[in-house]
Amino acid sequence: MKPPFSYEAEESNTDWLTLIKAGAAIFVFGLVFGPLTAHGAEGAPAQSPPVNLSSTPPLGDAAQGGQPAEEPLEVKVNAETQVSGDTYTLGEIAAISGGDGSLRQQLAAIPMGKSPLPGRALRLNHSFLMARLTGIASQHRLNLEMADSAQVVRAFHLVGAEVIGVKVLEQAARDTLGESPETDPENLKQELATPINAVLLPKGEITWQITRMGRNASETGNLLYQVAALVNGEEAWRYPVRVRQKVVRRVVVLKRAVRRGEVLEAKDVTLEETVMRGNKHNDYLTDPARVVGKKAARTLGEDTPLQPDMLDRQLAVREGGKVTLTYRTSAVTLSVPGVAMVDGEEGAFIPARNLQSGKVVYGILVDNNTVKVN
Repeated sequence: MKPPFSYEAEESNTDWLTLIKAGAAIFVFGLVFGPLTAHGAEGAPAQSPPVNLSSTPPLGDAAQGGQPAEEPLEVKVNAETQVSGDTYTLGEIAAISGGDGSLRQQLAAIPMGKSPLPGRALRLNHSFLMARLTGIASQHRLNLEMADSAQVVRAFHLVGAEVIGVKVLEQAARDTLGESPETDPENLKQELATPINAVLLPKGEITWQITRMGRNASETGNLLYQVAALVNGEEAWRYPVRVRQKVVRRVVVLKRAVRRGEVLEAKDVTLEETVMRGNKHNDYLTDPARVVGKKAARTLGEDTPLQPDMLDRQLAVREGGKVTLTYRTSAVTLSVPGVAMVDGEEGAFIPARNLQSGKVVYGILVDNNTVKVN
C-alpha cells in the first residue's frame, strides 16, 4: 500500500496538467471565434446605422435635389387622321398634353413617316411610334395611348376621266388649227384612242401640262400627247394619251371614172366632204372651175378627190414671161413689174424677179400674169 503522500502528489500533478490544457484550449478558442462574435458570421453584412426616415423624400413625390417630379407627357393618338402632305408629324395624328409647352411643341413637330397615296389608308403601329419617340421617351416620362385600329388617311381630289379627256381634245384642236388655220373647226374630228381612268390627286392647286410629242406630216392620223397633273407646282401624275384625228374638207371629187387624156366637164365633178390623207392634204382642189376643161393626166376612178398632179399641166406663164408682183398689207396693196423665173401653172408657188429692186421673191401664181408675193 502506497503512502498517502505519494498518491496525493501524483493526483496533484494530474490536476495541474489538466488546467494547463484547458487554458490553452480557451486561448485558442478566443483566437478563432473571437472575431466572429465581434463582426457577425462570415459573409453576413455588417449592421447599418439607424436611418432618419424623416429626412428622406418619399418616392414619386419629389425628384432629386428636392425639386417637384416632372409631369408626364400624355400622347393620345386619334382613331383616324386625314393628312394632306407627303409626310405627317405626331402633332397631326395625336393630342398631346402634360409636360411644359416647349416640350409639347418639340414632340408635335417630330416627323412620323411618309403619308400613304391619295385615297389610301395606313394602319399605325404602337412599336413603330415609340421607336420614333425614343429620343424624348428616354429623357422624359411619356405615356402613349392608341387604339389597335388607329390609321392615317391621305386626303385626295378626284379628277374624272371625262375632265381629263376634254382637256386633251381641246389642246389637240388648238394645235391642229394653229398649224392649219385654213381648216374649219367644224371639219375637225377628234376622239381619244387611249382609255383614261379617273385619277386621285393630292389636295392642292392643280394645273395641267398637255404636250404634243412629235409632229405628223398629215392632219389625219394618231397624235401622241403627254398629260401631266401638277399639284402646288409639283408633278403628281403623268400619262401618255393618243388622239385619233380626222380633217374633213369639201373638195372636188369625180362623179365617174375617166380615162387618161379625157377632157373633164362640169357634170363630171362635184364637191364632197372628204377625209384629208397623206402629205398633200393642202393640194386637193376645192374649186370645180379649175378642173373643167382640163384633161386627165391618167386614168382615174369614181369618187377620186382631185389633186393638181392628176390633171395635164396647162401653163399660165413660161420662164421669162412678164408678170405683175403684188404686195398686200392690211393698209395698202403695191404692184410692181416682174419676170417669172420658171414655168408655172395657175396656183403654183414660183420664184420671180422684181424688176425695180432686182431681188428674187416667191409667190403664188394667181393667174397668167399675177404673182401674189408672201
